[in-house]
Amino acid sequence: MSNNAPLDGIEQTRARLRASRAEIFGLARELRGDAPGEGSGSAYRSHLMRALTGTGGKAALGVAVLAVALLRPRLLSGLVRLAPLLQPLVIRYVAHRILG
Repeated sequence: MSNNAPLDGIEQTRARLRASRAEIFGLARELRGDAPGEGSGSAYRSHLMRALTGTGGKAALGVAVLAVALLRPRLLSGLVRLAPLLQPLVIRYVAHRILG
């Protein structure tokens, strides 16, 4: 009996897991609509840059701004005081995000 038999089975299982994981992530990207695709015309080769400039990145940035507004309202009020002309717009934006 060979010691390589269990290792070969483990390697085959790991390879199937990697393939299924890649397939699941590919399908999830297609469903979200931010899959890079072959002819997407994206200027960025990096996955990180494509994610940040895609729809998901913009949503993440909006969520981060909302989190700062909710967790650190004093910081937001300090920024708003610096720009009195933008105060109504910022307050309207934050109120719209909070109230839905």
